[in-house]
Amino acid sequence: MNNFKKAIKLGAGHIISANFINKVLQFATSIVLVRFMSKSEYGTWSYAMNIMSFFLLFNGLGAANGTLQFCSRTKDINQKRAYLLFGYKLGISANFIIGLLIIAFTAFYTLPIANSNSILRKIAFIPLLTILYNVSGNGLRANFANKRYSILAVLNTFLFFVGSVLGIYFFKINGLIAGRYLAYILTAILSGFFLKEYLLPFTSTKNIINKIEFIKFSSLIAITNATSSILYLLDTFFVGLILKNGVSVASYKAAMIIPFSLIFLPKAILTFAYPYFAKNYNNIDYVIKYYKKMFKSLLLINSIITLFLIIFAKLIILIIFGEKYLSSVTPFRILAINFFIVGSFRVPAGNVLASLNKIKINFYIAIISGLSNIVLDIFFIKKYGNNGAAIATLLVMIISSFLSNYYLFRYFKTKKLEKI
Repeated sequence: MNNFKKAIKLGAGHIISANFINKVLQFATSIVLVRFMSKSEYGTWSYAMNIMSFFLLFNGLGAANGTLQFCSRTKDINQKRAYLLFGYKLGISANFIIGLLIIAFTAFYTLPIANSNSILRKIAFIPLLTILYNVSGNGLRANFANKRYSILAVLNTFLFFVGSVLGIYFFKINGLIAGRYLAYILTAILSGFFLKEYLLPFTSTKNIINKIEFIKFSSLIAITNATSSILYLLDTFFVGLILKNGVSVASYKAAMIIPFSLIFLPKAILTFAYPYFAKNYNNIDYVIKYYKKMFKSLLLINSIITLFLIIFAKLIILIIFGEKYLSSVTPFRILAINFFIVGSFRVPAGNVLASLNKIKINFYIAIISGLSNIVLDIFFIKKYGNNGAAIATLLVMIISSFLSNYYLFRYFKTKKLEKI
């Protein structure tokens, strides 16, 4: 109970509440899109966004993660500022190049789902704005400004929701795109306001920070996250590529929305805990103690949520998405089990490994998982359609969760033996 009260006092309550509000708004945004678009339009939009996500696998070249890691570890305020500014420079440069690559891609390749090229071209430079928010948010987290981070996160999602809803209602897809650009521009301005005391006075990055180490860490974690994230993207990509219709893509995306959105809970807890694990990476007793406490809590909470989703799957789909999405019920149940595996085993272990600077292990696990997912997706989607895509995702998450937890507990054991 004392640990819980301490966590709330340090800002865990703000972060968890903010993540809950964000997920409600994000979920509401998804439902509005499903309701305001035809099933074919929603499938086209989803496919374009999925392709965008492939380009964003290397979002900012990992600058946001590097900012969190290096700003968390240093106590010197000038170094914190210098790392934050360098995070902005690296992230903006990387995402500008990504935007150009998206434009070039749409000029030379025609996607299998009609009209996806046009949408993708129009959203090409949204990543240039999102990286400002990502680096700013992690800058606040690294300074343990959890209340400000939470407020910024909620404002960002609220603006995103309002921009999306008003845009799609009045001007269809073009309005949706314009609304998202406006939301991220306003968020970028708000980010500067929230971070001004951590940025000023501006500090030269010369000689006081290790840029090479920052880039190496950020790049490796970007590659690791890319390989891990591709597991989810490949599902939708192969559904569209193999089944070749927007309706199938829409059905699978609808099945994904709730189980994937609920991963916010373990991620919210890790959002709060990560800087503390990173700060105490040399104190193995601290890491083991709080990892086990966190693991037990997540196991209980995620079990209850998963059972609820499985039992009431059909009713949930009917109420939220409507009768035309009843084909989503079976993949929804499979992905509910996937939520339990990811939220209880993969997210906690993967984040703690990263905080301990064991990013190469996460990278190797991500490579194994990525290769497995390609093979399993192709096999199961051809055989079982959308259900196959969900089965492939579940199997891959079981593999990656086992590997990450096996290595983490082996690392714990090794460090404990070294102290004897």
